[in-house]
Amino acid sequence: MGRRRRQLGCRCGRLALPLICALASLSAAQDALPPTTLPVEDEPLREIPEHVLSKLSEIEDFSLRIDFPGYYDLLEFVRNSEFDPGDHQQATEITDWQTLLDRPSEFRGEPITIEGVVGRHRSYQYRDAQRRKRFGTVWELDLHHPQRGYPITATIFLTANADEIGIDSTIRVTGYFVMVQQYPRSGKPLGQKIVLIAKGPSMVARAAPPTPPARRERRWIWGAAAVAAAMLVVWIIVRGSAKGERSDLQALTATHRAPLNLSDELDEWADGDDSLKP
Repeated sequence: MGRRRRQLGCRCGRLALPLICALASLSAAQDALPPTTLPVEDEPLREIPEHVLSKLSEIEDFSLRIDFPGYYDLLEFVRNSEFDPGDHQQATEITDWQTLLDRPSEFRGEPITIEGVVGRHRSYQYRDAQRRKRFGTVWELDLHHPQRGYPITATIFLTANADEIGIDSTIRVTGYFVMVQQYPRSGKPLGQKIVLIAKGPSMVARAAPPTPPARRERRWIWGAAAVAAAMLVVWIIVRGSAKGERSDLQALTATHRAPLNLSDELDEWADGDDSLKP
């Protein structure tokens, strides 16, 4: 009986041995697999390369200068890029420019859209041959906020031809926010302006040029002089016509009978009546 039990135990051991080896192999394989990770959401797309963003982070806001390396790297990127700012990354529309002054680092390198009135317009090329080759022609536009008397201005650097944009035009532009810059003002505290780099405006509305006050005053003077001259001509014509009528003495007739007729007395005096002569 004991012998049979030993034989049965050996048989069960031989049968269980492959199963144990299989389980051990499966456990080792599971240990070799990489740990299971949850899917990670895609990071927000950035249009600007990392090396340009790194340079932009070194810019100092509220500085009087703009010639930071990040500014030049971004200008070169926009000039050579095949797409416009905001083509692949949602642009933020900024109507209150004070928002950019309050949180400049939050918007740096981000595409934003603003609208303003052109107050100054110029184009230039750098004198340095290397920079001139790198950046080409740059168009610089100073914008005033559409709200009259708004204390903050904007400077937009464009890489596309903007010669047709006139002063006092209202433009809408999407560009990358660079910094908040300070600039001197004659007899006043330093002013603040926001700085953007873009290819070109998305909308240009040309306003009719206002008539200068001096020109309006000259027009009023010339109008009054013309009316006075016309009145003078009419008065001369009427007066000349009246004088012509009075010069024809034969055509004059009395409108009523004279109250006293001295014609007989005059005739007698002319004939020699001495009583009537003095």
